[in-house]
Amino acid sequence: MVITVQKINYLNLKTTTQTTNTFFMQKNIYLSLLILLTTITVKAQKPQFLLEAKRSGVSIGEIKIELFPTIAPMHVANFSGLVASQFYDSTAFHRVIPGFMIQGGDPNSRSGPKNTWGYGNPSQPKVDAEFSEVSHTRGILSAARSSDINSATSQFFICVASATNLNGNYSVYGKAYEGMSVVDNIVASPRDANNNPNEKIEMFITYIGNDSTRPEAPTLTFPANNTFNIAYNQSLSWSSVATALLYKVEVARDEDFTDIFFTKNGRTTNVFITNLEDTTTYFWRVTANNGGYLSEASQVFSFSTKVNDVGINKTPESLFTLEQNVPNPFSSITTISYHLTTSQTVSLKILDFLGHEIALLENKTQAPGKHEIVFEGTSLPNGIYYYHFNAGTLAETKKMVVLK
Repeated sequence: MVITVQKINYLNLKTTTQTTNTFFMQKNIYLSLLILLTTITVKAQKPQFLLEAKRSGVSIGEIKIELFPTIAPMHVANFSGLVASQFYDSTAFHRVIPGFMIQGGDPNSRSGPKNTWGYGNPSQPKVDAEFSEVSHTRGILSAARSSDINSATSQFFICVASATNLNGNYSVYGKAYEGMSVVDNIVASPRDANNNPNEKIEMFITYIGNDSTRPEAPTLTFPANNTFNIAYNQSLSWSSVATALLYKVEVARDEDFTDIFFTKNGRTTNVFITNLEDTTTYFWRVTANNGGYLSEASQVFSFSTKVNDVGINKTPESLFTLEQNVPNPFSSITTISYHLTTSQTVSLKILDFLGHEIALLENKTQAPGKHEIVFEGTSLPNGIYYYHFNAGTLAETKKMVVLK
């Protein structure tokens, strides 16, 4: 389901909408300046708002919303500026779809003909897309737009259920943190064939303060600090932070992080990096982003990749040998073998292409000698996978392919 602000020929609108056009032309510069000024005030804190919903003039409850300036600063500034000018007051939730979302904020819905609600006004200031890794889960507030990704204006929607198909295509900039029962009430309203509630549901939004809570720093968990003999493809993991929306991981060739090798913002607590250089020490750290603040950086861990094959002492690697799985590719069952020269505490994990752990095959102390593990991948779809082996502080990763 696409969340859109529909495009129509505004020359055919009735007098009420033409009057609204004049109103916007007069206020366009004012709102643009207000957005610019608001950008300064919303940084490093999550502004919070109270949305009162009224059905046919009777209050049905309040929804508390907080915005994410460290995720989508331009959208936060736009929304905050519109609230400051009382723009949203008496606009309607004009689109409700059970199991999906409620949408509102169109100025046409104040007093314009109902068949114009949702079409917006061409003279409204546009906000460029600010797509992120934040997922469209229940309660998330995101910007409605047309097929032009940079066409967001005042209209927004609140998800009543997960809508992950929208991820990366719509700009998330806040969430409803209280009052989802009111959202559920709105989405269950009797509606017409265009999903417009039969009775008008108006909104009135006021600013109520800021959440200045900082997220805790993540704790790095894998690989252990100072691990060496790492393979050229490696999974990095860290602990989750309760309030975090995103995590930023940085991998550098120096401990001052002036020579960045890899960086990524994502919502998971692990990342898989490839094409590491041999005989290199890397340093990595992670910060958490709760939408209003970045945490302090985690402690810095380091790991070193294995040496190359040209006349360099490979004594650490001789502590174990990890063999290629057989058969490879495989359709359902494959065997993974390794050989230990001394007794070691070992672990063997299966990872998907993104580095997410999908199976733990071994996690115990093993005696010297050859060991074989049969892995059944019947339930896995076709694709590339990895098996990651640890023995003490040493690690190696190999690729395998499921082909059915």
